[in-house]
Amino acid sequence: ADFYTRWIGGRALLQDGLNPYSHEVTLLSQQGIYGRPALPSEDQVAFAYPPYILLVMWPFLLVNFSWAQAGWFALNLLILSICLVYTFHKLPIWLPISFIFFYPPALGLILGNFSILIASIWLLLFRLLFISKSTPSRRDQWVIGALLAFSTIKPQLTAFLILFSLFYALRYRLKLVTISFLVTILLLLIFSWIIIPTWLTDWIQAISAYSQYTQTDQPLITLLKWIIPGIQIRQGLITAIILFPTLLSLILAFFNKFSWSPIFLWASAVTYLIHPNGMAYEQIIFYLPFAAWTFTHFRQQKTITVLIWAAACL
Repeated sequence: ADFYTRWIGGRALLQDGLNPYSHEVTLLSQQGIYGRPALPSEDQVAFAYPPYILLVMWPFLLVNFSWAQAGWFALNLLILSICLVYTFHKLPIWLPISFIFFYPPALGLILGNFSILIASIWLLLFRLLFISKSTPSRRDQWVIGALLAFSTIKPQLTAFLILFSLFYALRYRLKLVTISFLVTILLLLIFSWIIIPTWLTDWIQAISAYSQYTQTDQPLITLLKWIIPGIQIRQGLITAIILFPTLLSLILAFFNKFSWSPIFLWASAVTYLIHPNGMAYEQIIFYLPFAAWTFTHFRQQKTITVLIWAAACL
């Protein structure tokens, strides 16, 4: 269903020149998913992504939905598997591959959500920035910056991680990372304005509408309400409480008082905990630090690590 809304919006633009954010295209999406216009209380299944997501989708816009869905599923499964094996290549191949059987990655794959692509990007970034012992080469720095820029397709999942990574690049004078990020962002914006001149205001309106028809609490608040029924907590307060030690640790790392790698993983977990709409497939960003911990401890504590990993998977 998630992939369908992007596919129908991209097809409408490519074949008919329609604005994918328009009400007309939203109705097409609703007819395809519900078989009727959506009720006000339902997910409106509208196109709510920046237009440059179509850069990776365009081959699938040329075929009917059955082929497009199958191809998109296969591509995402392949990319995630390759990134897992490449990032943790010293492990038995079955261990990183088992990650795709966790509920959030599996659900993301089935729905065709872009959370899978985001997870794959950040697996690569984790390897290029933290697992590799050497300073990233000039080529790697260009790749890192470009990946950071493209991960803005889901800014709610990546904004904090992008800021963290740029801060890291500043600390270690990785100038090409920043240059690549800015150049790629500029190119993506230019592309978007060329194909949809009004995309920015349309996108902001789509995001605003999305937040209205998918009203959910922050995941941490949902958890606290489940543990302590009736508790009243403001999202702003939770965000401030979590971000304060995070920013403090980031400052300490900048002055070499704290390791960067655990902060990066913590930032990934925090991103989900303070996420305004905690959909299940977006929990994949929360699972990345758990996967990294498991894979890096595997050789030291093989039995207990595998047991914890298997229990979490089940």
